[in-house]
Amino acid sequence: MGSPMKMSLIFIACSLFFKGYLAEVICENLPENLCAFGISSSGKRCVLENYKNEASGSLDYTCQTSEIVAETFSGHIESDSCVAACGLDRRLVGISSDALLSPEFTATLCSPACYQNCPNIVDLYFNLAAGEGVFLPALCKKQNSSPRRAALELLSSGGGGTPFTVDDGLAPSPAPATICHLSLFSSSPGCSGPAIELGCACKDDLAAAHKHCADTWFKIRGNKTCEICNSIAENVAGPTIDFDFAQEDSESSIDGTEESGQSNAGVRRCLNGHRLLNILLGCLVFAFAISWLLHFNIPS
Repeated sequence: MGSPMKMSLIFIACSLFFKGYLAEVICENLPENLCAFGISSSGKRCVLENYKNEASGSLDYTCQTSEIVAETFSGHIESDSCVAACGLDRRLVGISSDALLSPEFTATLCSPACYQNCPNIVDLYFNLAAGEGVFLPALCKKQNSSPRRAALELLSSGGGGTPFTVDDGLAPSPAPATICHLSLFSSSPGCSGPAIELGCACKDDLAAAHKHCADTWFKIRGNKTCEICNSIAENVAGPTIDFDFAQEDSESSIDGTEESGQSNAGVRRCLNGHRLLNILLGCLVFAFAISWLLHFNIPS
């Protein structure tokens, strides 16, 4: 009786250990080929840094935890397919908006293969662009129609490090409702009529959107925190609907191809990998516990 009981306890302890180990992502424990674009379980983005090895004199890499928060994607390791689709490199050192100054990179980032299928990378560069005073969906819209105009807008925002004057003929026109530029809402019947103020700390066009578009956007995000100014949007509805419903609504409004659908399924499988693994481990523990109970002999 003692031996089966001891084996069962050892197995349960090992299962719980591996479950916690596999479910937790710590940036400092990630290898350099998985560091960039990864997000720790605490919700902070991982950043790849290089340093000079004093012993060998070579340039080595280390993975560190940054102060950039992305709670929506906590514990996420970016897939190789998304890194390639967005024109990025696993050996990218640091986190910077400099890549947005390249028309070639912006075109790749805004392509359907990246923009519609790789939400983690899009979220990163959305916030980096916002830090330069640029709204990424509007930039992508201009990129598709006029790449030169898109580059001039980013440079004029201060992204190039120095002031830049834009000719009147190339200057971007103001957008009354910037959230509504997203392809998610472009065909929605609610994107009409006057815009409302979001109630956050943003100013001018960044603070305006149609009520239907704003409510749907923040419900999908799962909170009322503005991703640009990090303050609460007081004038929008909270996340009262399930994310799956919002995702279904967004997918129905996007004219995706068969290839993008397969990529979406791959991303969802990657995000749910830990959950499925935990369920399997739980089933194994339950099965061994039942087996042990059935063989347990009560002394007379």
